[in-house]
Amino acid sequence: MVNFSKLESTPTLVMDTNNQNDRTVYLGDLKIETTEGELSQFFAQRCIPIVRIVKQPHTSFAHVTFQNIETARKFLQQNTIKLKSRVIRIMPFNQPNNFDPEANLIIKNLENHLNEIEIIEKFKQYGKILSCKLVRDDKGDSKCYAYLQYETRQSALDAIDSLNNTYWDVRCDPDYKYKKNLELANMVRKGKLYEADLQEYELLSDFNKNMGKKIYVGIFKKKDEYSKIKSDKDGRPSNLYVKNFGVEFGDRDLYNLFKKYGSIKSAKVRRTNNGFFDKPLGCGFVDFEKPEEAENARLALDGYVINSGKKISVTYADCKSRRLRQKNEEVVLRNLESSRDDVKDRRDSMCSVLSDSTIGSNNAINITNNTNNSQADIYYDLWSKVLNTSNWNEYKLF
Repeated sequence: MVNFSKLESTPTLVMDTNNQNDRTVYLGDLKIETTEGELSQFFAQRCIPIVRIVKQPHTSFAHVTFQNIETARKFLQQNTIKLKSRVIRIMPFNQPNNFDPEANLIIKNLENHLNEIEIIEKFKQYGKILSCKLVRDDKGDSKCYAYLQYETRQSALDAIDSLNNTYWDVRCDPDYKYKKNLELANMVRKGKLYEADLQEYELLSDFNKNMGKKIYVGIFKKKDEYSKIKSDKDGRPSNLYVKNFGVEFGDRDLYNLFKKYGSIKSAKVRRTNNGFFDKPLGCGFVDFEKPEEAENARLALDGYVINSGKKISVTYADCKSRRLRQKNEEVVLRNLESSRDDVKDRRDSMCSVLSDSTIGSNNAINITNNTNNSQADIYYDLWSKVLNTSNWNEYKLF
């Protein structure tokens, strides 16, 4: 928390517009019913000198103008404040148009208990954060995704490189659980599990029951950009299947191996439950955002020898939707062939019956223009029985 008590209060002066903008900050995510009086009381309790507060009714944001630029800059360093147990965003006034869109991140699959303060705490090590917004519903509950704006693009890329495809809490990572459990099991066998290690073992046992979510961190794209990426795929695959890298290879290792070929949506090692933890199977999937990135990675890494000396295999993954579509097509073709064979059998049966009948003999049913109704009914019944349908006109095959 920034200490404002040491800042000297200066008299209110009439200054130019640019200077006033530098002394003004934006407060977002306020409750609609929050008043200017409540905000004034908040700053007065903390001895923060301000000039004015502007908040329009039925809005969830406000602008606060401080008496000097130094106070405004120190207040901005907090990124967020808490007002009546609600997290409020702090941003520079009238600056969003100057933000670098390539430094704007979207963070998905967040735990629902996280707030803006915890997100900023985790991401601030990669650069200066200008804004962080956790998306919430009408009840104020988290929707489990957030937007975070860095000052520079390099900070955003560093955050993606370090945090994309990772777990918020490392103890939820199956790779961490697997390696840690192996270490503790070896200590138990050797009789070297001391009291401190035993406590850690018990904590790990409790945490094994919790399944965390792997977060996605990437550059935010507008809806039309996502639509363009999707349309550019044109049915081309972007999901790769990788195998033969061994059980010592984890999700993060798989991600680091493929990341230089493009933007990765997910990298996951397949595992099987081994009772107490999930054991890697030595194969997994890497899903790229663009098909051409997946193709470049496949060409470069298929047959590549990793540090362990194993030669990996990289092919396109046979996705579930494609398998289902292919299976449905096969079912339709089989049904069509079956229908054709059924019609052919009925036609052959009809020809056989008619050839064996008395048609053409002296006692034949003579269908002519003067055929009476009873003869026509007999002929109609004969065809209906042969074809097993009431409308035999559908089967005019010859």
